[in-house]
Amino acid sequence: MNLTLDGRLIAALVLCFMAVGCDTAATDFKKCQKLESSDPEAALKACEAAIKKDATTDSGKAATAKVPEIKKAIAELEKQRAEEAAKKAAEEKAARIAAAKAEREKWKALPKKLGPMIRKQGMWDLGRGTVTRAIDVITKEIGEPTKTYEAAYGSIHVHVWGADFGSEPSMEEIKKKAPFSVHLLRDMVCGDYTGGSIEFYSYGERIWS
Repeated sequence: MNLTLDGRLIAALVLCFMAVGCDTAATDFKKCQKLESSDPEAALKACEAAIKKDATTDSGKAATAKVPEIKKAIAELEKQRAEEAAKKAAEEKAARIAAAKAEREKWKALPKKLGPMIRKQGMWDLGRGTVTRAIDVITKEIGEPTKTYEAAYGSIHVHVWGADFGSEPSMEEIKKKAPFSVHLLRDMVCGDYTGGSIEFYSYGERIWS
């Protein structure tokens, strides 16, 4: 029985060497070939695994020859990825700049709209004996401010949109950094409105009166 088994084992080994030379690198090399076009990084690992198993077999030699080709393909792929990443970054930067510009233009356009509205309300109040605060006209049109500062500026109230500086900042800091700020007398009414009675600022630029 044992001799028969040994004989079969020897015969199997002989057949193996005759048929494929017992190419232990074959499986990994086939995997390398299969992945070469779709996933060159994985293909490279498979080829390197084939070489490690046996670089002297036909598959090992073929894997050795293919490694430089795959590395070249990976280099091209990495270059393409870098170019795409750079393009995407440039597009995102341009979009941010455009959005910031549009935001600034939006704020800069508001005073030309708000001024006449306050004046119109003042005339309305004068004719009907009513009283409307100027800030109420403004907030009705553009919403409540992000923050209102009043303690440090005496009779002047500073209303800020788009920024919160925390504790009382300096007037200059607000004028310079706030997307939009309105500076006016405490509880000023529309009937008191004149061209210079309210100041509007956006990022350091005085945009009204």
